[in-house]
Amino acid sequence: MGAATLALQGLFGTIGIGLVILLVVILGNPSAGGALPPLLPPFWKAIGPALPPGAGTWSTRSIAYFDDNAMTTSLLVLAAWAVAGTAVTMAAAAARRRANATQIP
Repeated sequence: MGAATLALQGLFGTIGIGLVILLVVILGNPSAGGALPPLLPPFWKAIGPALPPGAGTWSTRSIAYFDDNAMTTSLLVLAAWAVAGTAVTMAAAAARRRANATQIP
């Protein structure tokens, strides 16, 4: 989530931190499922596995109860968030550097 936070902050400034809070706390935590994922309402069940809290919860559950089985999807989700966050952060930094370079006479 650190990479995603930096990415959204690089794109939207301080408002990006609020967007991460919206994604992780408001949408991610309730959809993570915890101990009872089958009892989630359809909306929360649909978005939960795609967000880091849900993927992390699934990974932890797989390690604790299922002998490390069925972890591939959740690890890919976590890796995708990290890679995408890093790529967007680097692109935003490069764009900002170019914009600053053109402003200096």
